[in-house]
Amino acid sequence: AGVPDKKAQDCYIRLTDVNNTGEVKVHGPFTIRPRITSVTVVPAAADTGSSPVIWRADATGQRVDWTDTSTQVSSVKIRLSTGGIGGFPGTLLATKASTVNGVNSATDLVVPSTLTTNAMIRVEDDSAGYVYGDSATFRVLGKITPVAFPSNNVYVGNTSTPIQWAK
Repeated sequence: AGVPDKKAQDCYIRLTDVNNTGEVKVHGPFTIRPRITSVTVVPAAADTGSSPVIWRADATGQRVDWTDTSTQVSSVKIRLSTGGIGGFPGTLLATKASTVNGVNSATDLVVPSTLTTNAMIRVEDDSAGYVYGDSATFRVLGKITPVAFPSNNVYVGNTSTPIQWAK
């Protein structure tokens, strides 16, 4: 009959011999879990092609995709770890709806300002934290944006020219 589409942590199987009803075996406990798979961190257009993937600190509109294969997962929490797999539960970025048997996306995520070369995203069931999927590691890097450059934006060689920038 297959494994039911359920979330349960204390499951047991009872086996009875049809020729000897006094012979009963009970196995368990074990857990039945839905699956959240293919957690993918999608870089912004300017960083597409980077390996590993880059997100920019303090950036908005960052995207995570995942696949949900269960009717039992209706909402997920999206968490960011800046310390790899050992850094969870990490920072909660969002709580989002999750559709059944399909690819889901969260496209409005805001990246915190913490820089790291060991970031991971965890997409976890909102009602059962033991049901989750993790991304591969990626980097959260800063970005320097010049905001003021003297001399009409012309650099004169071999001179000291101060500039200003924003993170």
